[in-house]
Amino acid sequence: MELSAQIDLASALVESLVGQVARQISPLSGGQVGRVLRAETDASSYLVKFVDLFAEPEFEDESADDRVYGNRFSNLRPAYDLLRRAGLPTPRLYGAGANVEQGVFYAVFDYLEGDPDDFSASWFSAVGASLRELHGVTRPYQGWVGMRAPLSEPWPSDFQRALEINLAKVRPVLPRSLAIAVARRVRDAPRLDDPTEFVLSHTDGFQALLGQRDEGWEVLGHIDVEDFQFTDRRFVLTGFELAHRLNGRAIPEAFWQAYGWRPQERPRQFELLYLLVWARVLRRNPEAFAACIAELERIAA
Repeated sequence: MELSAQIDLASALVESLVGQVARQISPLSGGQVGRVLRAETDASSYLVKFVDLFAEPEFEDESADDRVYGNRFSNLRPAYDLLRRAGLPTPRLYGAGANVEQGVFYAVFDYLEGDPDDFSASWFSAVGASLRELHGVTRPYQGWVGMRAPLSEPWPSDFQRALEINLAKVRPVLPRSLAIAVARRVRDAPRLDDPTEFVLSHTDGFQALLGQRDEGWEVLGHIDVEDFQFTDRRFVLTGFELAHRLNGRAIPEAFWQAYGWRPQERPRQFELLYLLVWARVLRRNPEAFAACIAELERIAA
């Protein structure tokens, strides 16, 4: 959808769902999955998100890689409702749906103005406390929030299958020797054990906007709500640590103290899955791609 069409549709959505007229609409970001715009009215600002329309399979028919670390737009409303019921900070959702003519899903939220992350001990402490609260929402099986029963395939088997699928997807862009070494690691990875509970989380580990206050940092609201699901606590904490390591940062003790728990075991296949996905998604970003390759080489050695 062209930018002009996005602006026209965003304007119409704000008027119909919020009841206000947008005087200015500007794009904030765009990517393979979605596009985000900010709509300003005389009263406030709103965020309009578009995601390419696609037919979603039934839960049991979804591929393992999407179940473990994918996206599902119909998960937005159940995840949003659960976050709100749990009293977790979340920008207000005015409406969500599909526009078949333009070929997009859409959602309209309140716009949150966060401060730039400074990755200080205070910032990590606020993130740790927020994740502790979020991960306090649990259930006995993995998957999207709207599921009412566990999948027939258990978590360990699904995760192994997701590893194999993501390796096949990224293999063409990996150096041949590295692809062979990673394939061996994937094949020989020990079977995961099933955790006793699965926690509510964004599958990247943490996705929220924070604001700086006199007393420190506070979480203003969780974002990308459609990507929240119930998952293995160790998996998302691994992703959180790995993302910071790729950017040259170590997780300080302040985070673990605020979170209240530290994983003693970090199964190597968790790092592998994140890196296989990120290497493919970031392959056109030379610096980020090189960092993923370096980590894969370290793991596969």
